[in-house]
Amino acid sequence: MSTPKAVLFDVGNTLVSYYRRDEFAPVLESCVHNALAYLRDHGLVFEPAVVLESAWQYNTEREDLTVVALEERLAALFSLRTTDHPLMPGLVAAFMAPNLALARAAPDALATLQALKARGIVVGVISNTPWGSDRHMWSAQLHDLGLASCIDHQVFCMDVGVRKPHPAIFEHALEIVGVSAEEALFVGDDPVWDVMGAQQVNMAVLLYDPHDDTSQPAGAAAVPVIHRLAEILGYLDQARYRE
Repeated sequence: MSTPKAVLFDVGNTLVSYYRRDEFAPVLESCVHNALAYLRDHGLVFEPAVVLESAWQYNTEREDLTVVALEERLAALFSLRTTDHPLMPGLVAAFMAPNLALARAAPDALATLQALKARGIVVGVISNTPWGSDRHMWSAQLHDLGLASCIDHQVFCMDVGVRKPHPAIFEHALEIVGVSAEEALFVGDDPVWDVMGAQQVNMAVLLYDPHDDTSQPAGAAAVPVIHRLAEILGYLDQARYRE
């Protein structure tokens, strides 16, 4: 590929690490117990084992990849009549707190973003959000981690109504950024959501695999793998050399 005009990133476990795939079960359990404690403080008591079992049923996505909002999932999980229940804002905060507390910027994320900006490259993010949670808490976290100042555009699944790997979220981001697919590079850690999603719209992709435990997706064209975000710079230098 030629040197891209824009480099777009996934957020979770790319720019920001939260937990590895095999560590999700205790995270979900912590989210559920935190939510149960909040509701108990407000007079609503549930059987933890029953709720946790049900939570796994809500930890799925629709086949058409349309977003199921966090409030909708929590209303169903805790038998609340409506998504605008008076307790919902606090319940959302309680449920998401354990997940948010795990956030750590990738060691070389800031330096890599700064280097890209110094080269005149537009930087953006295209990201799903856990359980269809609101974009603002994740945008705020990018700010709190010191990364937002180097990011020109942020696109989350809630902005489009569909989740990666649906092509619409990538197409929307390209429109927002103002570049064609051929002028952009996408970097993400998930073989399906990121690699196959970007390939559907003909974007070049780098698979970010910091733990050396991610296989190439079946049915997708093989893509280069990087183990540190800073390796993007070398990849771009090679692209420039090939021009």
